[in-house]
Amino acid sequence: MIAKKGWIVIVLTLVISSTFVTCVTAKGPHGQAGKSNIAHLYLYEKDPISWNITENGSWGKMKYELSGEEFDFVFNGHNLTPFENYSLIYYPDPWPGEGVICLGADMACEEGNVHIAEKVDTGSLPLRSDDNYENGSKIWLVLSSDVDCDLQKMIGWTPESYLFEYELIAFTDTDEQIVEREDDYEPKESEDDDGDEKDAAEEDKDDSDEASRSEEKLFDSSEGKVDASESGQKNKFGRNTGKLREVFSRLFNRMGQGKEELPPGIQRIYNLLLPLR
Repeated sequence: MIAKKGWIVIVLTLVISSTFVTCVTAKGPHGQAGKSNIAHLYLYEKDPISWNITENGSWGKMKYELSGEEFDFVFNGHNLTPFENYSLIYYPDPWPGEGVICLGADMACEEGNVHIAEKVDTGSLPLRSDDNYENGSKIWLVLSSDVDCDLQKMIGWTPESYLFEYELIAFTDTDEQIVEREDDYEPKESEDDDGDEKDAAEEDKDDSDEASRSEEKLFDSSEGKVDASESGQKNKFGRNTGKLREVFSRLFNRMGQGKEELPPGIQRIYNLLLPLR
């Protein structure tokens, strides 16, 4: 009879112990909620030597979206030091956490509770520079005096007053994905564009050829001077004015736009025709 009572006591002790441990290590389900975009993360006070969860210690719960344009979350902390200022952060390894992102802050009320609800443009988490990039992100609740949100790093270490994540998490920034796809896009030139470029090149060539032929008519090839008297020049210009105006109008426009420089011979014609413009 005594033996049976002993076994009953042992069994009850094990049941009570296992139940107590379960309450300490997990206050609720972690991770994604079903197939939704919502997930939950619990944070706990931990022994800074063994990193075991402290029994009856401070704790908190964060509800967040797994993906979106911004990191959207709600965090509630409990059993904290009343009237102490706390900051919820993303902490990238190694120390001192270069690239820390402050997600939000609050002062604990008289009952030791904090409430932080924010939407923060964090980009995807974890950062590529994080030593934990392959595994996930660390989310901590720390004393606001121990983190510099402007310099984005830790400036103090009081782990017995912090809450640490139960598990690592990940967040996908959907805006970031769109930007990456736009950066990767390289527009291809259409066949029509190629055809337009060829047509423009051929037109420029025709203009140059016409100008060269006009130059041969107006100048002596050996001396590089006008090959007629002043009256002869006027007669030639009178006969060719209409055509020359059309040809050099194009060249004037192109030179004015800085697209090309005129050849020396054509430049002489250009100077000669200035009074006719």
